[in-house]
Amino acid sequence: MFGWFKSKKKAKSRSAAKSSKRSPSKSTAIKTAKSKPKRKTSGNYKNWDARREATFERDGRKCRNCGSTRRLQAHHTSYRTQKLVTLCKSCHNKEHGFG
Repeated sequence: MFGWFKSKKKAKSRSAAKSSKRSPSKSTAIKTAKSKPKRKTSGNYKNWDARREATFERDGRKCRNCGSTRRLQAHHTSYRTQKLVTLCKSCHNKEHGFG
């Protein structure tokens, strides 16, 4: 009977140690949270976010090829003149020959 009590006590202490590993303290959670890296803007990509949003608005927030409203991306039709069109991810991949 005494041996059973010891093993039960050890099992309890092991489960307590495991649970403390699973739930980090708030200070640890804050330190490990990843922040989104800022996009570098250089040369042709100045004001990219604003230009991308303006393209989406102009195209009615729909893919120009299929009319989808999901997973929209801005596609360069010409890098020289910086012309953009709105495409969904699958149409954008097809445009580049990936699918």
